[in-house]
Amino acid sequence: MHAKLGRAAMGVAFIGLVVAASAHAEYSHELVFHGEDRIVKVESFTEQVFDHDLYNTGDQTDTYTLSITNEYFAGDFMDWFWSLCAGEACVLDSVEVTLGAAESESVSVHIGAMDVPGGSRTTLKVRSHNDPSDVTIQRYMVIHTETGLLLIDDDNDARTDLCVTAAMESTGVAYGVWETFVQELEDGDLDFYDKAVWITGSESASTLTASDQTMLSGRLDEGLSLLVAGENLFDDIGGSTFANDYLGADRAADATSTDVVGVGGDPVGDGLAFSLVGGCGDDQTTHDALSVVGDGIVALDYDGVSENAGIRQNGNDIYRTVSLGFDLSALAIGDVPGQLLSQAIAWFDGTIGVPGVEDLALLLRGSAFPNPLRASGHLLLTVPEGISDDIRIDLYDATGRKITRLFEGYLPEGQHEISLDSRNIHGRALAPGMYFYRVGAGQISSGGKLTVVR
Repeated sequence: MHAKLGRAAMGVAFIGLVVAASAHAEYSHELVFHGEDRIVKVESFTEQVFDHDLYNTGDQTDTYTLSITNEYFAGDFMDWFWSLCAGEACVLDSVEVTLGAAESESVSVHIGAMDVPGGSRTTLKVRSHNDPSDVTIQRYMVIHTETGLLLIDDDNDARTDLCVTAAMESTGVAYGVWETFVQELEDGDLDFYDKAVWITGSESASTLTASDQTMLSGRLDEGLSLLVAGENLFDDIGGSTFANDYLGADRAADATSTDVVGVGGDPVGDGLAFSLVGGCGDDQTTHDALSVVGDGIVALDYDGVSENAGIRQNGNDIYRTVSLGFDLSALAIGDVPGQLLSQAIAWFDGTIGVPGVEDLALLLRGSAFPNPLRASGHLLLTVPEGISDDIRIDLYDATGRKITRLFEGYLPEGQHEISLDSRNIHGRALAPGMYFYRVGAGQISSGGKLTVVR
């Protein structure tokens, strides 16, 4: 597996991953990241700024196309906002920058969250016009602070397996993603989460390092619940104190069957039956048969043989763990991967999916038009049945600072138009940029984003 680099090793100036070296020495560039963390947690209605400098390190003038793409985990695209700035130009997709030899330009990526738990991944790409093979890719991940479930992708791939994210999405539980390819986990990074899914793919070395195991052990003792899965995970950690004491499992041998069945009546395995052949991920070559250690309980078996495929353990009602002897991407996309994860999550804390009763906060919604806003407009507000408190509508800037209160007062059930203008509480024009509005009534609230242009 890849050598694990901590943040200190990454350095304050991290140079982006070069996908293809320049074929011509006179055309080259460097994208220097001026920061320590590329995976960060943000609160509602705040943004994280990732600052860089782009250097033309060749000896000829060159033009570079800078582009960003954004993906989100849980929620939808309205729950996240992002932009790319090069010098004074800020865009949502791509911009071109021309630099003479030895010249540079400031580049920043802005990513922020609304008020819905989950995570987002943004990719920045820099490509030379004169040498299209001269490409740099940089990735950033943002996770809302109210997200309780973290998917840790530790399989040395450049991006999280879509098979796994599809299964996670089907549970209906908001989650964030932490790719160790982007940044390694360190002490304190798991403190905000009460559940974690750690996947190692087909890696069989350095899957869970000694420092990883120490970090996880400490969090498990504090109440974290953990699912671990990997094709060869127990080849690496088998026999360790962490595997035996915290997972209640060890490696027995290579599995001789590719069919898995759940143990009837088991909270994690009940009703499950699937094959590890023909999954949506990379071809799986081997799987671990597991043995029970201590208080471990068999949840899944390999069909037709006396071999265990999954083991769970209740750590004195302080933590709960589930260990799988196979990679989650070995399962085909469909109901089964999501059902397996849902049942594990339900066993962790009894929560599956979204609430069955609609939350009033989901119904108290406002939408601004026009958006972008130049001078004035309206907020179309829907007030659902059951709202008796006064309605409050506040405007915030991109840092989360309150700019003004747009409205406060009683509104009956139904749709209403609230006037908007691009002035702050002092009557001065708002600067162009991204703003947020929060609609609240009593203890419930929702929000949206508003762009002001000139």
